Formats: sequence, structure tokens, C-alpha cells
Amino acid sequence: MKLDPNPGRVAGLLLLLVFALGVFTFQFLQSPVLSGAEHFEDVAAASRQIVASALAGLLSGSLSIVVALVLLPVFRKFSEGLAYAYVAFAVVNFMAMAIDTVSVVSLLEMGRVYAGDAVGPERTADGLVTLLYGRHWWTHHLYLLTSCLPVLVLYSSLYVSRGIPRALSVFGVLAVITMAVGVIGAMFGNGLGEMMLVPIALVQLATPLWLLVRGFPVSSTPQSGNTAI
Repeated sequence: MKLDPNPGRVAGLLLLLVFALGVFTFQFLQSPVLSGAEHFEDVAAASRQIVASALAGLLSGSLSIVVALVLLPVFRKFSEGLAYAYVAFAVVNFMAMAIDTVSVVSLLEMGRVYAGDAVGPERTADGLVTLLYGRHWWTHHLYLLTSCLPVLVLYSSLYVSRGIPRALSVFGVLAVITMAVGVIGAMFGNGLGEMMLVPIALVQLATPLWLLVRGFPVSSTPQSGNTAI
């Protein structure tokens, strides 16, 4: 049986994996123990969970780069600038993910010290605990803000190439902008961040499912004879 070479289906599968890894990493592995300093005593006990989340996050970032490389020949037909910008921003996004992962591992190491304090946790520098959680909060939100860049370029490229319905591409662009506004708002303490992530979650699930089922139109694939615009 011959495998379907349509890059849309390949990208759809990879994007679905990225989405699943993101939900699994942040909602199920990290959130229960890293959402606030009040959970710090649980960090050491959840060391395997945190290490798994760090590895899953790095895998997700790596897969995002693979998606950009898979779609590079497709997007180059329509805009070389957007195609290479998507790859570049995917690499930047991976670097931001790596920095956020370092802050997660730092919390794990501090948690192990806290749990192993023979004279009691009251001797541990609670101010340092607060500092580490604060640093993680900022690195995570800066990562979220950075992740808007490749996703914005992705939906712009999908709009230009007509790889998915243009209404879905437009919704994707608006969802990314909404996410960026929400993250920036959270940085300024207005409390709107989480609610404004809902649209991006919906479109990041709908897009890979569409690509997985439909693939790219023949006119959008590198095999066709269309020239770049």
C-alpha cells in the first residue's frame, strides 16, 4: 500500500501531536504542582511527573520545527518570506520552550532540597521558593507570547496558500491575536489570560483534524506546476 505523500496530512498529524502534548504537559503534568508556591511541598514527590513534562515539552517544540520544515516546500510556492519566517519562528519558539523547561527543572531541584531538609522546611529560604515560582511564571508566559509568532505565520501562510478554508485561517489569525492580548493582559495583572486562550485551543484542534482528513488541495502541493507568487 502506497503512503499518501500529501504534506497537509503529515502536517495535520504532527500538529495534532503537538496539540495533545501541549495539553498533556501543561494541564495534566505541570499545572497540579507548578501553578503556585502553595504546591511547592508536592514538587519533590512529583519529580517523575515534572521530568516527563520537561521531555514532553521539548518533544513538542521539536515537532513544531518538523512541521515548519514539512510545510516549507508548500509555503515557498506562495511566499518565501512567510515560509522561512515560519521555520525561524518555530526555532525561536523551541528556544523559549527550552528556557521555560530550565525554570521547571530548577523548581524540581529546589523541591528536592526542601523535602530533604533535615531540620524542617522552616529553615529553607521561602523567599527563594517564591522567586523560583515567579521566574517560572514569567518564562512560561514569555514562552506563550513567543509561541504566537510561528502560529500567526502558520495561519497567514495557510490563508495565502488556501491550504485550509480561508474562514478557518482568518479565525486562526484572530485567535492568535486574542491569545497574545490575553497573555500580555495577564502580565499586567488583568486576569483575562486564561479565557482568551479558548479560541486558539479550538482552532489548534480544528486545523490539524481538517488537514488530517482533507490534506492540502492539489493546487497547494509541491507536485503541481503552479509558480510562486
